[in-house]
Amino acid sequence: MKLAMGCDPAAYRFYQKLLERMRDEGYDIIDIGCESEQEADGGKYAEIAEIVSNKVVNRECDYGILICGTGQGMAMAANKIPGIRAVLCYDVFPAVLSKNDNNGNVLCTGAWFMENKEATAYYDQLKEYGGLKRDEQLGFEVKNDTFKVSVKGNRVKGFDERADVAEKRLVDYLNAWIGKKGDDGRNPMYKLAMSLLQRNEAGDLDYKSISRLYELEDDFNDPEYSEIMQLFRESNVVEGTVIRFYFEEKDGNNQWKRIEPSFNKM
Repeated sequence: MKLAMGCDPAAYRFYQKLLERMRDEGYDIIDIGCESEQEADGGKYAEIAEIVSNKVVNRECDYGILICGTGQGMAMAANKIPGIRAVLCYDVFPAVLSKNDNNGNVLCTGAWFMENKEATAYYDQLKEYGGLKRDEQLGFEVKNDTFKVSVKGNRVKGFDERADVAEKRLVDYLNAWIGKKGDDGRNPMYKLAMSLLQRNEAGDLDYKSISRLYELEDDFNDPEYSEIMQLFRESNVVEGTVIRFYFEEKDGNNQWKRIEPSFNKM
């Protein structure tokens, strides 16, 4: 599925998070922007809405997504374009219905409402019907004979400032270790350990990569390396929880089939 997406400065940070998530889900995205949250608005929302809407009308993409502070300005601007059926939604369920029942082709929403408030309220409502065994349970589902909502949660793990100290100590250790080996950085264990310290686009250490460093502890068999690994372990923190909602309905073969969009998260 190909989507055209755009936002105004008020929605920039939320938009960037959503854009990354959508690309991770495999969507082909035409990113219209805007360029930053510092960019002066001055009616920018209307300009962005027109560009995205024209791409939908001209069939350069399948659907459009527009985000501003409340979503109302984007919806009004988009609906001025002939052929556009823009809908304003703060919840996933009416968004699905607007597509399936009303043939909507541009989804508009508001970053100020969507970042936490509505997703949290929707999650709390679903919990009442999800058959939870304990309140902190992250995953559950609500369904009837033909429709199902699945809620899946994951703990987001990261590192505090002690990881920066551990990283520097490990780089120094590895460089000293390879210097003693005398093979000029060609050692595969050295190359692996250094590669696992690569940071992501946000500049953060990757939890799974650092976890793989722990597995090398027996290979290095050095108290100093073990001490550095312990510092990494102590710096590990749970930064939050990501909750995602997935919607499915039964097809003609009585099989569950996912309904898009299933990208909403909190």
